[in-house]
Amino acid sequence: MNKKLFGRDSDMRSTFLKYDPCVTGQYCTVECKDCMVSLISDRFLGEKFAKEVLSKKFGNTKNLFTYVLIADTIGCNLNCWFCYAWKYLNMNDAQKIKTCFLSAEELAEQFACKIKKTADLNHIKSQIKEKIKYTDQEREKILRHVDMNLPFSRIRISGGEPLFSNSHVLQNYKESEDLITQTIPYWIDFFEALDGMVGQIKHDRLINIATFDSNWQNLEYPVWLTEADDRIMIRFDTNGLIFGNNKYTEFFYSELFRLFKENKLNNINIQIDYSFKGSTTKEYKWSQKKDLPTTSDNNDKKVDLVTHPQVKGYTNIINNIAELTKKDKNFKNCVSVTVEKGIDHDRNNKLWLYYPQALDWYKLSSNLGFVFSDVENRFDLSFHWNFSAKVYRYTKRGGMIKLLDGSENVDVNSASIAEMTDFRREHISSDMYMTLVYPVDHPIKVPKKPQIKRQMQISASEQNFWIITGSEENLRYGVKHSLWGVGKKYEELWTQLKKDDFVFFYCTRPVSGIVGYAKFTHTKFDPKPLWPNENPEKESKYPLRINFETTYITQDWHRERIPIYETGISYYGGLNYVEPDKKQVLVKKLKVDV
Repeated sequence: MNKKLFGRDSDMRSTFLKYDPCVTGQYCTVECKDCMVSLISDRFLGEKFAKEVLSKKFGNTKNLFTYVLIADTIGCNLNCWFCYAWKYLNMNDAQKIKTCFLSAEELAEQFACKIKKTADLNHIKSQIKEKIKYTDQEREKILRHVDMNLPFSRIRISGGEPLFSNSHVLQNYKESEDLITQTIPYWIDFFEALDGMVGQIKHDRLINIATFDSNWQNLEYPVWLTEADDRIMIRFDTNGLIFGNNKYTEFFYSELFRLFKENKLNNINIQIDYSFKGSTTKEYKWSQKKDLPTTSDNNDKKVDLVTHPQVKGYTNIINNIAELTKKDKNFKNCVSVTVEKGIDHDRNNKLWLYYPQALDWYKLSSNLGFVFSDVENRFDLSFHWNFSAKVYRYTKRGGMIKLLDGSENVDVNSASIAEMTDFRREHISSDMYMTLVYPVDHPIKVPKKPQIKRQMQISASEQNFWIITGSEENLRYGVKHSLWGVGKKYEELWTQLKKDDFVFFYCTRPVSGIVGYAKFTHTKFDPKPLWPNENPEKESKYPLRINFETTYITQDWHRERIPIYETGISYYGGLNYVEPDKKQVLVKKLKVDV
């Protein structure tokens, strides 16, 4: 999931990330397969909102959040080293993603359509029940969640900087044209179109809109909670750098004011969600790796409202709203602003971004006269089973992780994941213990714990079982041609295949299961490329060929596959030996005639 490169083509169509969304926000239905709008349960209103508002209906609100309809634009005009969207921060990556260009009218229609579809609980449940990619357990869990009748709270346009962008991240950007002619009119057209559509939805009484402090819990589903009377909230995320040029800010809000005065802004509230990337100028530069290193010794703790790159944008927004509200006080019902901490410590886990006194958000907010929202954007690092993945995620972006306890320390340059985890377990209770995370100039390679190769006794006389793994595209091709191929690193296993051994087909995501089996016949070395994902002009990546006679293959791979976790069998690559004590599980699950 994931973010973004915002784009525009010559026909004023904005680029959105294709998630394959549907009413449950995960997979696409036939009727909505071209829709860019997903339904998600979003935490952004924070715990305080949950306790004060959701508790009216649900009592215990732990891990309960409102529903949000969201469309993700692609991209950002910043490159924060700690960003969770680091995979999509350059044009080369963005071009590999499935994207879709939508006009303002098309995007408004998709949001209106999703509002109507999610207003019908029976429709939502029917779509969930028809999902072939859900297991029965997953489907039951989702249906229980839907039966809670959670309220909605926002339409959200997400991305790094979905409102505006600069020439570095615009597709087909014309240098001769002013940025505002490339971006702002699109969203103004979107607001106008969506406002009319929401007005019709309200007229048809498909939804109930209620303020946070009302007795909304007594209203029938679907309830849309709002901070503006009788209006659906539209949240736009921004880091505010483009708003720093008051020409853009004035144009944006004057156009909204025009819609308001023309009676075309009666049903929505445009809420800017402003995300600060550091509480001081130094910290902002640190977030962009423009001023390294940042330590307790050289950090400038002074909150300088003149030099902080994001302050001007915020003040421009506030000033423009105030000036237009003077002209007509009712305009304040159409626009709003919230401010977020773009990054924060995780104090519960003693996790600091570079030292505990950094990120003094209170000083910044008190100087600017606002209160930060309750949203917590903590640095996402934990010491659970997926710790190594998260270490890799941030070291790839240039982040070093150090665990310090007085005179003892261990860091990612010299320690394995296991050593770091053991160190934390030993010292976490100490008052001196802390975990420091900060950027370095160059990415670090994370040492991995060496794998101990376990010797397997593969029978030369009995009928052996093997699992081959591959993508759906490659596996379907292989089954069709009764042929598989693996790389040279599997040669030791490949040579031990013998006639009449059973070969089981494991299909990776999105199928994620065993879909059939065959009897092995013979092997052959062939360097010619054959598979759909191979370059026909280069030598095959899978020259060690495995020929077989297909014995059984499921008709519907998604519905009838055998999840690997049900077998207790481990699989690691293209060819895997099944140990004798695990064979009977496959025999029983697939009714293998041995």
